Amino acid sequence: MPFYGYGGKVLRVDLTERKFCIEELDRSWVKDVIGGRGANTRRLLEELDVDCDPLGPENLLIFGVGPLTGTLLPASAYYTVSAKSPFTGFLGDSAAGGQFAAEMKLTGFDQIIIKGKADRPVYLLVTGREPGAFCFYCFQWEPGKWPLRHGGGDGSEEPESGGCTRETFGSYCPSFGVPGRNQDH
Repeated sequence: MPFYGYGGKVLRVDLTERKFCIEELDRSWVKDVIGGRGANTRRLLEELDVDCDPLGPENLLIFGVGPLTGTLLPASAYYTVSAKSPFTGFLGDSAAGGQFAAEMKLTGFDQIIIKGKADRPVYLLVTGREPGAFCFYCFQWEPGKWPLRHGGGDGSEEPESGGCTRETFGSYCPSFGVPGRNQDH
């Protein structure tokens, strides 16, 4: 149940195991931290091993939105992405604006926490088709083909053959460029 402008859910994705789980947002966080950046920073401090390799699979990549995201207030179309930085060895985060933040908020997830390393290039698609329902897809990415495979929303380890088309979903996508793919820093 939403509270104080939050959706109330956290999605955890493990790319190594190709599994996901949904958790309830800890209500004690709502009054202690505000927004995606505050929640992401707290989660990194509480859950991340300080000795983990910033470019390794044990690092967490966290997408977060706040209670005002998706409202009509000015400057409320932002989301924050946080992880342990390879530059500083501490916090690295970035904020971005656009429709992705509002769409993430509509799924009911305040944070999407990604860990692990996929055995091949993949991308994640999270949809909220109606209140209280959502689907999760983990697609294998190959240039010129969209999409190849999907997980069907059950978190199963091996995805089924995909029957989706690009028109199946209206989607918004945060992305990174060549330096991210090459792990340049």
